[in-house]
Amino acid sequence: MLRRVNGRSILVASFIGHARYYDPDCVGFEQSRTATLSVHAFREIDFVCGDRTPAAVAVVSARGVRFDPDGIRPAPGVLMNASPGPHRALVPSTFVPLADLQALARVEELNPRAATVMVRRIDGIVTWTLFTAIALLVLVVLIYRRHRGVGRHD
Repeated sequence: MLRRVNGRSILVASFIGHARYYDPDCVGFEQSRTATLSVHAFREIDFVCGDRTPAAVAVVSARGVRFDPDGIRPAPGVLMNASPGPHRALVPSTFVPLADLQALARVEELNPRAATVMVRRIDGIVTWTLFTAIALLVLVVLIYRRHRGVGRHD
C-alpha cells in the first residue's frame, strides 16, 4: 500500500491480504507480519485514516477477518484479539465497531522518515534476493556445463 506525501510515494504496508475502504478516508486491511505463507499464520489487522501511519487494531489466529460496514469480525473458527483503545493491550473480541477503529487510527501520525527507512530496508531485501537468485542460476549453469562436458575444464 502506497501513499502520496509531498509528491513522493511512501510505502505504508506490504503483504496485504483482504482490505476495505471506509468513508471518508479510511482503509482497513489484513497483513502478515512474518514471511510465513501459511494460511494458519497469525495476521495483523490494521486500520488507517487520512495521512497517518496504520494502527494495529487486532490480531487474528488465521486468515479470516470480515470487514463489515459497521466494523470488523473474525470469520467462524478464527480467534481475534483487539485493542479496546489507544495504547492498550489486546483482549479477546468478536467485534470491533467502526467508530473504535477510526478512533484508534486517528491516534497514529504519519512518519515519513520511518517510511523512508522501511523503503530502504525493502530495497535491500530485494537487492540481496536478486543477487542470490542470480548466483544460484550461475552455479546451476556451471554444474550443468561441467556434467555435460560443455566448455573447457581446467
